[in-house]
Amino acid sequence: MTVSRVLNGKTGLHRRETVARVVRTARELGYRPNLLARSMQSGRTRTIGFLHQAGAGAWTAELQLGVHDELVRRGYLPITLLLSRDTSVSEHVNHLLDRRVDGIVLRPLPTAPSVECLALMRRHDLPVVTIDTELPEAADYDFVGTDDDLGGRLAAKHLLGLRHRRFGALCYDEGGATARRCRSFERSVSKHPGVHVARVEVSLSDLIASRGALRLLRSKPRPTAIFAGADRLAWTVYRAAAQLGLRIPEDLSVVGFADLEYARMLTPALTTFRQNTQDIGREAVRMVLGRIEGTLKGKPRRVLLKPEIVPRASTCPAR
Repeated sequence: MTVSRVLNGKTGLHRRETVARVVRTARELGYRPNLLARSMQSGRTRTIGFLHQAGAGAWTAELQLGVHDELVRRGYLPITLLLSRDTSVSEHVNHLLDRRVDGIVLRPLPTAPSVECLALMRRHDLPVVTIDTELPEAADYDFVGTDDDLGGRLAAKHLLGLRHRRFGALCYDEGGATARRCRSFERSVSKHPGVHVARVEVSLSDLIASRGALRLLRSKPRPTAIFAGADRLAWTVYRAAAQLGLRIPEDLSVVGFADLEYARMLTPALTTFRQNTQDIGREAVRMVLGRIEGTLKGKPRRVLLKPEIVPRASTCPAR
């Protein structure tokens, strides 16, 4: 019983020398606890489902790292399933429920139906935290993400400070984070007299995004500055500018969002906003574990992390 109590963390009942002896002996014998047996006794599997959008890239990798590292540090393991437009989200949720996960961290697709899978989670009274994309159907769950409204306002402040008055805004048409940033940007610059702003929404396809950037740059009056709601969209603006013979930043200032690895490799390097992506993942884990372990109670929490501007060479004063 002494060994059992010590190895299960109940060390307060025994002397330090006894605890040290048990731990030392267990280490020498290569003892590992039977977590399956523990889960049967406690009713917890110490696993967390992590549902997120399929895709590669630095942003996704940083998010995964934040979730993974915080879970492992706290003695939990992630079960990761990827979402795409062809995915049955409810089927993925059922896979996680079948494995008796203790909670779910969900980064939903903005275009995927979510009502059914959220109903499944509620039916099982499962702690859930959504990240990055806010869903109206998930308002009763905790959320952690970037303060996209603030990002749009800060982008407006930066470009207005450079005396630009003709603006373009480029975002995706799925109504997610990029659209929120661009709408906030548009509202902020429109408060100033003598300002003209045009917003174009495009699909996720690079081809369509490039067409959207060309549409902005061919509009009358032509913008002298563009805020792209994502670095990938900023890259399409660079391509469109080169196609039209426009120089960045002399003829066109460009601001992106995310600070992906290639942002500093563009020519010129892209002024953008850094998101604390690993911190988003870590905070989501802390919230879901808080609900599981009872340290977080009450109404759903909404945590927004502040983006930080990274000034580089793609912006300059208007001419």
